[in-house]
Amino acid sequence: MVTASSQPAHVWPTTPEAEEFRYLLRSCRAPKLRTMREFAEQEIILPDGPFEGLRFRCDRQPYSALFFEQVTFAGWRVISASGPSQSGKTLTCTIIPLTYHLFEMRETVVFGLPDKDMANDKWEVSILPVIKKMPRYRDLLPITGEGSRGGKVRDKVIFRNGAVLKFMSAGGDDKERAAFTTRVLIITEVNAFRKTGEASKEGNKYAQLCARIKSFDDRGLIYQECTEEDEESISWQAYKQGTESRIAAPCPHCGHFVSPDREQLRGWQTATDEVEAREAATFVCPREECEGQITDPQRKAMLSRAKLVHRGQTIDPDGTIRGDKPRTTTLGFRWTGFDNALMSAGTIAVSEFKAARAVNEESAEKEMCQFVWARPYKPDVEAAVILNANEITMRTMR
Repeated sequence: MVTASSQPAHVWPTTPEAEEFRYLLRSCRAPKLRTMREFAEQEIILPDGPFEGLRFRCDRQPYSALFFEQVTFAGWRVISASGPSQSGKTLTCTIIPLTYHLFEMRETVVFGLPDKDMANDKWEVSILPVIKKMPRYRDLLPITGEGSRGGKVRDKVIFRNGAVLKFMSAGGDDKERAAFTTRVLIITEVNAFRKTGEASKEGNKYAQLCARIKSFDDRGLIYQECTEEDEESISWQAYKQGTESRIAAPCPHCGHFVSPDREQLRGWQTATDEVEAREAATFVCPREECEGQITDPQRKAMLSRAKLVHRGQTIDPDGTIRGDKPRTTTLGFRWTGFDNALMSAGTIAVSEFKAARAVNEESAEKEMCQFVWARPYKPDVEAAVILNANEITMRTMR
């Protein structure tokens, strides 16, 4: 009696024809798509900055891990991100999604710009250096047409895998935004699209740009990022009307998940010079029952365990998030100066110290809000009518 275990194993033919057939079978299999984080950490090599030449890693800026987690698994239709300058915002929220969809997903992407004249600068400064550092994909750069052999980019770049990068702007007439369809739209400096051109008869330019994805119904996807301006800006409205998400991290003292912000940066207010402001600066826990001082090493450890909490949700000390997500298709993702692991509390405090003593206080305050804390600037109406004491004295002496 011959048992199954004693039967001879099947032997595949080893002829050249059989080998070629097996190769064709393997080639026909659809490759497994990676998550955006996997793609970023496996493919992106930083072209400049303090980590030039090193691979992108989320642990350098933990907010990026939370961002990619939402992009990959949450199924949002609009992903609106705002964060401090010099925190990797453009790379994380614009360039990595752009290259992911062009190369991993192999699909066309529309890139929205405030001005069409910015297309070549954006290509040469932000996009091309990243692609040139990607060994697997740099050979997909065009050899003819726009973007090839150092050629300028005015309208679109057609890659050798068939994917197209199309640039659209807030300038020009409505035809500029009306004759192109895509599933993926990426908009940088989105607030430049907030006003309708005088000659436009088709609603505002932002709506026109977003209409490029309508034919894809709920599969259409919009990424947008910007520096915050005021409470009426596109990005802030998307944040407030979307999930209004915040990053929460466990306090090293009380253990509660908290979200320190500008008000929790202490010590610099009573300093007499920049050096003292830097040395005295520290973040504190926002809970009144705690208010423990958080050192920079503790802050980085906190951020490595951070979680994203949406509006209406709470988070337990053990990290359990309770409550349903808001009923919206817009992710409002924001991180602050506290969440910027590349910036020490002392460095931020020096900026605050200088801003508080600037000649143009309004401009300095606006810069702090926009570029450090990722919040809209609110002009102090009462302060606007208070005359400076020195100014009054000078006027009476004339």
